[in-house]
Amino acid sequence: MNDPRELEALIQDAIVLLTDSGFPLAAEALKDNLRGVREAPTAGARRHRIFQLRDLFDGIGSAADVFFCAPSPGDHGMRFTRTDAHRRDEQRYRRTLASIQKILAAARAA
Repeated sequence: MNDPRELEALIQDAIVLLTDSGFPLAAEALKDNLRGVREAPTAGARRHRIFQLRDLFDGIGSAADVFFCAPSPGDHGMRFTRTDAHRRDEQRYRRTLASIQKILAAARAA
């Protein structure tokens, strides 16, 4: 696998983007998975946790379909608006996910 620090930095970036964009539960799930990898007692357990993380990213096809926006009250209920900043963060999130998946796929091959 590539440098584990690179993977951790990418996951931390995804956590920040999710938290800042109003997805605290998804961010917390990533934190838990990252903590599991860090705290694995053996190399085999760590490898197993990394495979679980890979399966999480492979299985969440909808993660790439996350749309960053801001809720605001409207005349007929909540409305959601998107700014250029939302679009940039969304693109950054998608690039981050793609990089994470690439690293995890390389771990599968190794």
